[in-house]
Order: sequence, then structure tokens, then C-alpha cells
Amino acid sequence: MKTLDGLFTAQTALDEGKLATCLQRIEVHFAEGQLSERAVNEVRKCGKMADADSWEEAAKRLYWMIFKQPQ
Repeated sequence: MKTLDGLFTAQTALDEGKLATCLQRIEVHFAEGQLSERAVNEVRKCGKMADADSWEEAAKRLYWMIFKQPQ
């Protein structure tokens, strides 16, 4: 959750460096089996949206993805 929170913060701050760092961490979490393929694909989509200068849309999508996750 800390990495997803960091990713959301990077997206809302339009911080390309932090975005890249968080996306790398997401890939590590996925490789370690901490994230499902479905979840990592959704996060990748959010990263691609931000890379395409759709920062606000990416942050909204990520927010809803996190919000819908069971606690």
C-alpha cells in the first residue's frame, strides 16, 4: 500500500522521477508474488497514462483501483 500511495502522490505531483521509482517498485512486488497480474496490469495502465501526460486521469484511475480493493 505504501508503494501505491507513493505512486498516487507522484501522479498528483506530476513527478516523473517518483513515478518511475514507484513503477519499478511495483514490478518488484509483482515479481515477488505480492501483486496479482490483474493488479499490476492496472497499475501499468496508470503509469502509461501519466507518461502520456494524462496525469489527472491516471491518478483518478489509480484512486478508484485502490478504493475498490478489499481492506
